[in-house]
Amino acid sequence: MNVSTMANGGSIPVVDFSSLSLNQRDDELDETKMKITISEMMHAFSTTGFVYLSNTHFPDQLVGLQLACYYAYSI
Repeated sequence: MNVSTMANGGSIPVVDFSSLSLNQRDDELDETKMKITISEMMHAFSTTGFVYLSNTHFPDQLVGLQLACYYAYSI
């Protein structure tokens, strides 16, 4: 797990989500890497309450839609 440092000195844990990617076929999945990714996510959420997932392979359009919904309801 990597850590990204913010301008204010805080940090955000960065977890590579590629081992859990929905773009993979079942025969491409690596159970050991999946367990490591899950463990890193659990650690990040239990220590900082937040995690940045890299390599999710979510389409930009889907991410944009999610952000638009967030901004529409966070007045």
